[in-house]
Amino acid sequence: MMRMWSSALLLAASASALPGAHGAEWTRIGRGANPEVYVDLASVKEEANGRSAWVMRNYSKGQTAPDGKPYRSVRTQHVYACKDHTATLQAQSFYPDAMGKGEAVGNFKYEQYDAEKIASGSAMDSVSKRVCRKKLRKPRR
Repeated sequence: MMRMWSSALLLAASASALPGAHGAEWTRIGRGANPEVYVDLASVKEEANGRSAWVMRNYSKGQTAPDGKPYRSVRTQHVYACKDHTATLQAQSFYPDAMGKGEAVGNFKYEQYDAEKIASGSAMDSVSKRVCRKKLRKPRR
């Protein structure tokens, strides 16, 4: 996870930088894993270089964010390049409680971040496959 922070260009770290986790339609990916991983399938959107989606990770024990603040869940937005099998981090929000509950202890939005290969069999692989195969509604004209 440290690579994620060292290669990113941090733009903002304010409590109002990102939309809240509430109102999302979380679908659990996999079972029995720590962290638990959920994807908001309603958030999947076509982008110029792939598909973006919000993902929530819940940890059974408290974690420490790079700025030293404790958290139990993190909500991230990635752009998944389905053909290249890569993910590019766009934003993160850290929360004190599971499923994004409580006031965010940190919000980060990234202007530039390098795409990373998705490891086969990983939770990110499962999320990517689900996001890439989701049927999207065609926009009304």
